[in-house]
Amino acid sequence: MRELVSVLIPVFNIEAYIGKCIESVIQQTYTDIEIIIVDDGSVDESGIICKQFAEKDSRIIYVYQENKGSVGARKTGLIYAKGKYIVFVDGDDYVERDYVERLYEFIFKEDVDFVYSNYMVNGKKHRFIKRVHLYRKRDLNFDFRIRMLRNYIFEWDAEKEVVDCNLYGCIYKKNVLYDCFMKLPDSQQYGEDILCFCNLFMECESMMFIPNAYYHYVIREGSLDHQQDFMVALSNKISLYENVEKVLKGYKIFSELSDKLQMFFIHKIFWDFRLISSKEIQINKKYSCEFTELLIGKKVVLYGAGVVGQSIYKQLSNFEGIEIAAWVDHNYRNIHSPYRHISDPELIHTLDFDYVVIAVEKKNIAEEIADYLFQKNIEKKSILWQSYPKRVSLSMQENASE
Repeated sequence: MRELVSVLIPVFNIEAYIGKCIESVIQQTYTDIEIIIVDDGSVDESGIICKQFAEKDSRIIYVYQENKGSVGARKTGLIYAKGKYIVFVDGDDYVERDYVERLYEFIFKEDVDFVYSNYMVNGKKHRFIKRVHLYRKRDLNFDFRIRMLRNYIFEWDAEKEVVDCNLYGCIYKKNVLYDCFMKLPDSQQYGEDILCFCNLFMECESMMFIPNAYYHYVIREGSLDHQQDFMVALSNKISLYENVEKVLKGYKIFSELSDKLQMFFIHKIFWDFRLISSKEIQINKKYSCEFTELLIGKKVVLYGAGVVGQSIYKQLSNFEGIEIAAWVDHNYRNIHSPYRHISDPELIHTLDFDYVVIAVEKKNIAEEIADYLFQKNIEKKSILWQSYPKRVSLSMQENASE
């Protein structure tokens, strides 16, 4: 008798991709599946598309929740899941027809806690794992687990075998994954996969790695072509490092891994230097909002979560009379802030607010964001921006004579 496999699909504003994703799952050769779609507060047509599929396939369970981020969406999926095994598929990706069946064959035959596989980008296999590895409970003593973390999780040399920490492309025993994943903070928006794998490597009793690839990772472009800010990327890495450090200290293994962990993150940070423009970065810039008196007693949407946005958020949040209704950024999926969840700008037209404060330094980017807001029927008088770092207040409000 074949076991039930729960396929969990988190969804947030991906109407152009979710149809292909769901189609690839419902066409699986392994049919003993339940498909749990967690709509994490989408404001585009994603939810409608998902519900249409659910009406046609009884195996689909559609769940809607207010936006909590990817960790919160996956936790909800795990709570609903009834299968003995769990498989993740991101809503903007898709899988081969035998994705579930092949992974199930490995985990059922070997009776391991999880099976990890490679994935494909644009049809090309990314070979992180180059041969089969199988580890039983007898192999996984304390020292061996530390060596695995050093040599697989925190290895940066692409010529070596590494575990590229992604929750997709794997199959897990639910009872093992549930305990590991539920430990993650809901606020974690960047690198939660690494945190989960640290827990898995320390708590599982068996694991298997295979070189096969059945998963297609899709690199998608956003509607606004904003280059990722180096300082935002740096902030994400530092925050993730601190959280990984907490996890390792919880297992009392940080001292054994601190050198490797530091080099791993230094390597990642140096890789992010490609984001720096030819102009010299001024790390010590400080930014201050000039509209605070105007905003007291008002509801505000802060647009921009880069270096400027982080500074302005901290300033505005200190004013009791200013209510920040939402903090949005087009690059919300790649930005982690220790202060608050960053949301998709598509949420704006569903909110009640008085002003949108654009927190970016470059005027051309601010104008691009303003044009986007105009298209969403947001009045010019409700949009505020100032030049930085000068303390000259500029506004995109309409003149009184207009």
